[in-house]
Amino acid sequence: MGVQVETRIVGIDLDDCVLWREVLTRLFGHAKNMALRPALPKKSLDDIPQLDHTPKDLSIKGPKEVISAFFHFRRTAIPGVAEELREEIANGALVYGITGRKATKAWAEMTEAQLIRENIPLTAVYMTPKKSSDLESKADSIRQLEITDFYEDDRRTLRYLAKLFPRVRFNYINHGLAHLTEKELAENPNITVIPIIDVARTKCTSEEESAVRNSELRELTTFADGAVEWLHEKSRRRLRAWHLTALGVGFSILGIELAEYQNRTGKYSLKTTALAFGSAFIGAALDLGDGKLARVERSEMTDEKAKARHEIIGQALDPAADGVIEAWQAGSAAVTAAKNGDRFAAAMALRRLCLVNGPRTAKAIAGCFGIEVPETYRIKDVLHGDIRFFGTSLGRKIPNYLATLVNRIRGVSVQGGADVIASGANGLVTTERLSSLITPKGEKVLSDKEIKHAKTRAIVLGVEGFAFVGAAYLLGKVLLPGKKDTKQK
Repeated sequence: MGVQVETRIVGIDLDDCVLWREVLTRLFGHAKNMALRPALPKKSLDDIPQLDHTPKDLSIKGPKEVISAFFHFRRTAIPGVAEELREEIANGALVYGITGRKATKAWAEMTEAQLIRENIPLTAVYMTPKKSSDLESKADSIRQLEITDFYEDDRRTLRYLAKLFPRVRFNYINHGLAHLTEKELAENPNITVIPIIDVARTKCTSEEESAVRNSELRELTTFADGAVEWLHEKSRRRLRAWHLTALGVGFSILGIELAEYQNRTGKYSLKTTALAFGSAFIGAALDLGDGKLARVERSEMTDEKAKARHEIIGQALDPAADGVIEAWQAGSAAVTAAKNGDRFAAAMALRRLCLVNGPRTAKAIAGCFGIEVPETYRIKDVLHGDIRFFGTSLGRKIPNYLATLVNRIRGVSVQGGADVIASGANGLVTTERLSSLITPKGEKVLSDKEIKHAKTRAIVLGVEGFAFVGAAYLLGKVLLPGKKDTKQK
């Protein structure tokens, strides 16, 4: 007798597991769950009735459903998923789509056309019957189809189903917004977490990741890959990464100056505030896209020397551009504080200007010696008095923009306090990273390629950092004259 091999019967949610959901839709859903914190249903599997998933002869009705259908149909395939599903089927697996979409002929026909358009191979699709919840429908589908492996992006749904079916292997497609806690994973040993970056192999994520640049953070921004590739195609490949970098710096500075204009004059308006926020947001979005576009450009290069040169320039230009934005924020804040007669806030802003490039330069210097410096500080550590999170690339943006957009509250200088935190965190992180040269932790050594990139960044950021210190000194002479200078005047 031959050995009987178990047939894999795979179930997979469609939206955000097979097809990209809109960023705003994903963010809104996450915010809704955070606000409401719905409890898990107490229904057992026996409490869930046998459902008929056959699509009913119903059309799409009402403006809400029409809008929902419009956006659902526009969704495109997550790159790499179709290939994975074809491989599963080639190996003898049955692959079913199990979705919260309504079990009506209109939705079924639309979904079928969408899957054909996106070249997604599925054995069949099980949809949610009318008057049934997503959870009930998915649980019943898993039961009817005898699913062995299930892929889902909703944390609450996954936890509920994992308890109902302890023998089914559940896979959590994590887009980076919500995470299963260690306790939840311990309670559900049949759940495996799969970061979306391991699923979506786009041109934006296909190249070798750089440990020294902390590429694991890319999984939080994979949602933008499709938009970047679309822009690249629509511009007929004339749009370059450095274009986005320059525009990002320009829009960021525009947002800073609009906000500081209000802070200096005391003339606040909703229109100017909205323009300041909008410009800062566009600048941040462009900053997010430039690195992705650079990776797309390199994925299409055939000359290895040109590709290496492109990468080393891009990896130095990106943090240098961030430094320009942060330095402009600090310098502009110092001018505002001095104009408003707040010497303390002006001094703190200038101190921040001096230390703007400290953490990133120290990180590059450590990289020159093959030492990896990951950004492991967490925002929740701030609650315990650890401010080092504010010395990281992400953390710095919080006090910096807070100081710019909310200058004072009831006469108290928010900017001065924010700059104390930002400059203090920058100083701590810089010192800690430089100390790793004396007492390196761990034995991980960076590759020769990463060391070469780190040396270039160290030179560029070091020169830029000295320029910022010089600018702070000159601004200090003008904005904060000493007693001698005051008497001479």
